[in-house]
Amino acid sequence: PRDEMIARVERMLELTKLGPLRDRNPFELSGGQQQRVALASILIMEQPILVIDEPTSQLDPETTEAMFELIDSARRQGSTVILVEHKMEQVAELSDRIVVMHNSELALVGTPDEVFSNPLCQELGIRLPESDYLAKALIRQGLELDSPTLSVEALIAQLERSSPIQADAVALPPIAPGKVDQPLISVSDVKFSYPSGVEAVRGVSLQIAAGESVGIIGQNGAGKTTLAKLLNGLLKPSVGTVEIAGEDTTSWTAAQTARRVGYVFQNPDDQIFNKTVRDEIEYGLKRTDLPQDTRKQRVAEAMALTGLTRFSEMNPYDLPASIRKFITIASVIAMETEIIILDEPTAGQDLAGLNRLINILRVLKERGRVVITITHDMEFVSF
Repeated sequence: PRDEMIARVERMLELTKLGPLRDRNPFELSGGQQQRVALASILIMEQPILVIDEPTSQLDPETTEAMFELIDSARRQGSTVILVEHKMEQVAELSDRIVVMHNSELALVGTPDEVFSNPLCQELGIRLPESDYLAKALIRQGLELDSPTLSVEALIAQLERSSPIQADAVALPPIAPGKVDQPLISVSDVKFSYPSGVEAVRGVSLQIAAGESVGIIGQNGAGKTTLAKLLNGLLKPSVGTVEIAGEDTTSWTAAQTARRVGYVFQNPDDQIFNKTVRDEIEYGLKRTDLPQDTRKQRVAEAMALTGLTRFSEMNPYDLPASIRKFITIASVIAMETEIIILDEPTAGQDLAGLNRLINILRVLKERGRVVITITHDMEFVSF
């Protein structure tokens, strides 16, 4: 009935915090906001079986918690929930059973306790709940705790019962100043509004030096991706300036900026269009005057760094999204731009993928590149 439809929509808008966006075009929303809309459209149907694939990969921590509460509410009301997810805290908390797949086969099946306590879990590169990593570290320091410890609440309860240990004081390094002497990037009082009138960036100023690795964090819709597109020339400021190496980029074409700033989109499918991994990575290089031998060498080095060598002759769309993300990263690395922007690189990545990303950032920093990472993964941004 129409009345029930309206009531469900209003309730779901409130629960998913989409009320203020109700009249916005979904294609004008941020990636995380679009993900909330997609999840809301599924939950509102109140189906007996829900199959949900990475529902919070682009959501900020607060919204992630709210979305998992909605999923758990559906489970408590009798729905069967099959959840494909890499956020192990929520998996451990919400799951009755966990199924671990490896090389297209079932590798482990059991309760959260059974799976996360099995050594095979780590051998397969499965990311454990953060609370369990912390518990293991405290055990090494002499505390008597259980492992696996699958939630922060369980860890706190154990700590309250345990005997204290003597810890040495650690001197924290001084906080570095926000201003740098010779910035490679200088953003001065930048504002930007979309044609719809939505003000996405308001009065932003920052400086970034060569060789810096900078994380940009914030809630969905905070303006993170818009700021990144202002840095790489896809958008131009409504007010203020963006300078690269002292040059105002306002009059630069997108092609001029692209020679200095490489950008990896949230969704790899927005960038990939070639028939093989090798061709995709080499595409940008073919638009330069570099000799063929140099192009081939750069492609080979980028594939080696991103773990793609064995996939070089495969069609990107025959590979999972997590691998396609590395294809877009390799395409940008091969161009050897001074500045590289990674938008949500950890979305959908397992432990092996996260470790590879950390190594990539380390190598790029050693090469003197500026790396700007937009992410909701607080563990990743701390590295």
